[in-house]
Amino acid sequence: MKIVVVVLLVLCIGTAAALSVADVAPEGFTFVAPEDTSHSAALLSLGDARAVVEDMQALHFGVKFMSDALAEAEDAFEQEDYMRVFKLAQLIQYIHDDSVYFMDTMKLMEGKVTVMERDGAEMVGVHALMSEAMGAFEKEQFDEAHVMMGEADVAMKQAEADFRRATLIKKFSRNFLLRYWWQIIVVLVVIGVVSVPAVKKFRRALLRRRVEKVREELRHAQELIKRLQHQCFVEKRVTTETYKKNAERYEDKIAEIKHTLPVLEAQLKGD
Repeated sequence: MKIVVVVLLVLCIGTAAALSVADVAPEGFTFVAPEDTSHSAALLSLGDARAVVEDMQALHFGVKFMSDALAEAEDAFEQEDYMRVFKLAQLIQYIHDDSVYFMDTMKLMEGKVTVMERDGAEMVGVHALMSEAMGAFEKEQFDEAHVMMGEADVAMKQAEADFRRATLIKKFSRNFLLRYWWQIIVVLVVIGVVSVPAVKKFRRALLRRRVEKVREELRHAQELIKRLQHQCFVEKRVTTETYKKNAERYEDKIAEIKHTLPVLEAQLKGD
């Protein structure tokens, strides 16, 4: 029995020792072995890594992951494992560059959202996704932060497109009414007197279009849940907590649609 315990302990210690910060590196990181793998080159690389961590601290970014990588690199240097030093140094540089890119992108998005809100667009959902992205970034959950930022970007572009379309329609409608107001009155009078069936047909077409739009919204929400499930359970890029939070929002949307859709379909059949 004692022999088994000792063997298991040795195996556990060996497994722990084999683990590296690089094993949990962000998805986009790729190590490129340098041509010069000498002691002096490793020492220079280690110095550069220290400077990068200090730069991240000066920017008030989280550095726990990078500090762990730097500590491991220093241990590897003492053990003359220079290739691991290079790999960890490259990982530290990658996280620095990726963090700067992330923050720059978020600032650009914030600027666009501010402009759109000033023009009158609705951006509440975009703000929520951006907040989740920043929360993941501050926890140094880099892959999840990028996923949520991507979701925020998609939502922002959709909101912008909807707003531009609504603005264009409103502007066109106003100009059209001002220019052709008396012709419109004549047409409406004629329609009201002799074209009641045409009006009913027009209303039915509008209702059918609305039903199709609601069905498309339902399919879109269901597709978002599937994609979120794939990111969480297959790609492991989203935490379970984030999955539950977003899935709940999409499910609420689906429930609302499933409540509205039968009413619209019944109206369509009634007409």
